[in-house]
Amino acid sequence: MAYLLIRGQALAAQGRKLMDTMALVATKAHLDSQQRAMDLLSEQQTGLEQGIANSGNTVAAIRIQGRYSLQGYLDDLTYGVGAVTAIKRIIRDVKDDWPGVLKRLESIRKRVIVRANMIVNISGDKSTIAAATPSLRSFINKIPAGAKWTKGSSVWAKDVKLLPIRNEGFATETAVNYVGKGVALYDPGEHISGSVSVVSRYLNNPYLWDNVRIKTGAYGASTSLDRSTGIFSFTSYRDPNVLSTLETYDKAAAHLAGLTLPKKDLESFVIGTISGLDRPLAVGSQALLSLRRHLIGITDQHVQGFRDELLATTMEDFKSFGKRLKKFNSSAKAAVVASKIALTEANAELKGDDKFVITVI
Repeated sequence: MAYLLIRGQALAAQGRKLMDTMALVATKAHLDSQQRAMDLLSEQQTGLEQGIANSGNTVAAIRIQGRYSLQGYLDDLTYGVGAVTAIKRIIRDVKDDWPGVLKRLESIRKRVIVRANMIVNISGDKSTIAAATPSLRSFINKIPAGAKWTKGSSVWAKDVKLLPIRNEGFATETAVNYVGKGVALYDPGEHISGSVSVVSRYLNNPYLWDNVRIKTGAYGASTSLDRSTGIFSFTSYRDPNVLSTLETYDKAAAHLAGLTLPKKDLESFVIGTISGLDRPLAVGSQALLSLRRHLIGITDQHVQGFRDELLATTMEDFKSFGKRLKKFNSSAKAAVVASKIALTEANAELKGDDKFVITVI
């Protein structure tokens, strides 16, 4: 289930004004200005197109996610390559059929802004929360009651066809490349040990740092593992290469299989990884993290178990992940944002199904 998140923060004395404003935004926002809709869509279109040219690594990672998960597919439609096509269609609809678009917007608000499905998360000290409780009740009562969502009610999801699993190249006006490659490395719901975070840290630096940044001149490279879907990917940032970077990704499994680290170095990677989990957060950030964990079912026991596994990382965990990466070598497909020339040159060295399916953006 997806959620619309409305959040804000205020001094205790201004809590009622904050909640009144949030209720106003949620239930009374004017949706009937065609010109305002066009302005917002044009601004979003510009941002998407600039994002593809300047943050192609993120676009590539989202594209890979969309091949294996519904959430990734929706992210691609919202923030990725799919969004560029989708927003052009929406702009055309706003121009040619504004009454129809307005009707859809009102329908979406009616379905989404529903008290029966609402979760409220409020943070503050005991006296602040006690003082805010009457205003909070008033806020909740201003939200239409609606019908409660039940599992299986989103029938549209059953008909979604995920993105094709193939090597894809997205041609845009750029002098550098963003090279991604990934696969569903774990099955949905399969346990992913906390030790994988230590291995990923090692792959980021020194493995990718040395082989993609230092040796071949990319501005950066990194790994990503979505623990909710099991999808693992490599991406590079502002990369002068395409094929040599993909080869480096493919060699990671063999590198881990033959890796031996001194105990002191292993401890250093563990400490570096755990320190990233213990950064202090502002109250608002703590509240958001708490809400997200609640929505996806992460308990304090899950968090502690993850930390325990991370702290207990051994070289055997590195080798075990290396074995799993063999699946990456046999099944992973690339998503590359680059110039048309760079993609065409890469295709000249590839054969058959390994060639990129090129889309000009």
